[in-house]
Amino acid sequence: MNKQWVVRRSNKEDDLAIRELLRDVSQGGIITLGFEREPSYFNAVAVSYCQPEIYVYEDLSCKRIVGVFSAGLREVYINGHPQLVRYTGDLRVHPDYQGTRVMFRMAKQLKAILGNDGWAHTVILSENKKSLNTVSKARGGMPKYFQHCRFNTHTIFPQRKLLKKHTRCLTRQASYKDINTMQDFFDREAPKKQFFPHYDFSQLENDNKFYQGLSCKNFHLAFAGNELVGIFGLWNQGKFKQTRVIDYKFSLLRNIYNIFCRGFNLPKKGGCLSYSYVHTLVVKDNNPVIFAELLSSASQSEHASGIPLVIGLDSNDPLNAVLKPIRKHTLSSEHFLTTYADVPPALLNVEFPYSYPEVARL
Repeated sequence: MNKQWVVRRSNKEDDLAIRELLRDVSQGGIITLGFEREPSYFNAVAVSYCQPEIYVYEDLSCKRIVGVFSAGLREVYINGHPQLVRYTGDLRVHPDYQGTRVMFRMAKQLKAILGNDGWAHTVILSENKKSLNTVSKARGGMPKYFQHCRFNTHTIFPQRKLLKKHTRCLTRQASYKDINTMQDFFDREAPKKQFFPHYDFSQLENDNKFYQGLSCKNFHLAFAGNELVGIFGLWNQGKFKQTRVIDYKFSLLRNIYNIFCRGFNLPKKGGCLSYSYVHTLVVKDNNPVIFAELLSSASQSEHASGIPLVIGLDSNDPLNAVLKPIRKHTLSSEHFLTTYADVPPALLNVEFPYSYPEVARL
């Protein structure tokens, strides 16, 4: 009997089929959203991983890719030291194949990758009850999911006066001459948060896909005297990652939302949302005042340009307090460590109480 399916490592020839699958799978709710990667999935996924690994489920009977997930490696700080850690994401199953054994078979592939004792991490939206219910039962060959922490993703609406400046810091746009100073500061402060991606700022001016669309001018710096005390990046990824509005639950929703969320206009059905990610947020001693100074300054820059800013923070991070008086929409998500072992990986040191969700790379 000929095998009718295969789960395999993807290749560049699968790019179009994967992008078509992403367009066919949407996330429901009062607004149905599609998460696309045009014009190239493999180009877009390069910002998520140092070493991408993409796997596809192919229905051989019709030569059709109907499932996909990623399980690549990214270099992040764990207990203050950079190491390569797997992150699983981009899980999609075509609606025609949901409820079949596609998910189970892809989970078997994940087990082959992780082995019995290996681990990865992943993020699931708190409102995605279906996925959370599935992972809580660890059935069908799925790994065990151990909750590590909760993340907040804040979408900050454009507003005339975001925060009052205290002028305790001098803030300005970065330039190439700041690279070495930025690297030294980053290497001291970023390791204090678990899962903070490791960065090499010298790669900003090179053709490195991990930093595509970024240059020195995307970063804002805060100084106390001559000392660098904060870094704040902005990144509009619309040229390679899109969030498209597929539908609204009721016809007047868009008009109502646009009236009450002044400064942020939802597009018509079929249009894409426009926003900039806040990334590489590093402040000395995790000081909220420095964060507030940087946010106020960067929000007036050309890279903010009247569009929403999206920032991710550990829900327990003191920096969340800075955003309390600001008009915004906040979504929570659960950060899990996943493994086929019976206990969670004993790797996280309590000396590092906060994690960092670089939402631009999820």
